[in-house]
Formats: sequence, structure tokens, C-alpha cells
Amino acid sequence: MIDLADYEAVIDYLSRPMDTRLHALLTGRLKDTIALGLQDLTQIVVVEPGDTEELLVQALGFSPLHSRIDGPGHQPDPDWIERHAGWLEAVYTVGNEGFAFILLIPIACGVLPGLLALRGECQP
Repeated sequence: MIDLADYEAVIDYLSRPMDTRLHALLTGRLKDTIALGLQDLTQIVVVEPGDTEELLVQALGFSPLHSRIDGPGHQPDPDWIERHAGWLEAVYTVGNEGFAFILLIPIACGVLPGLLALRGECQP
């Protein structure tokens, strides 16, 4: 998992070699957050194959595999989900100040099946 907790972390990470599709997604989200004045209120988490639910809970403070309100056994509740080429993007807003987590999920083997199911992806 790549936990980009703030604007500076995203800028630093963008200077590294990476998948061009991920680079485009991160650049787009960074531009969006800056345009909305939310760059200091956004945390981006890039899921990697092999990441566990426990790791995601540590980074996010909740499990994206369950409802944030009703808990385990209930439908996950991202505020926005979109499929991009090879990636899923799930947005979770928190509180009234505009803070959000952006979860970028590769459509790949080894990714938690529940994350791929957020948008009906069954296999990479």
C-alpha cells in the first residue's frame, strides 16, 4: 500500500517511476483537489496486490469492505466510485470540512476481491 497522506507526499511520489495510468490518475486527482482548494484535506491510498483489510483499516480508520455506518455484513458505501483503465477509484468523504480519502485500486490479481467487487469487477 502506498499511503500519500498529504499534498507533499503526492508531489514526491509523482517524481518516481510508476505505471503511466497510475501517474495520470494521481496527477488528475492532484489537479482536482487544488482546483477545489482541498489539497490539504485529501489523503490518497494506492492499494497494491497483497494488501490486507487490516492494512487498509490502519491507513483509513475504517474498512472499505463494509458499510462505515452499519459495519460488517453490510454493503460497502463509497461516496463515489469510477472505473478507469486498469484502475478503480473510490472516494470516501469524512466529516463536514471536505476531508476525503481517495482509494486507487488496481484491477489486478492479488487485490482483495471485495475491493474489486465495489464496481462489479470480478477478475483483472
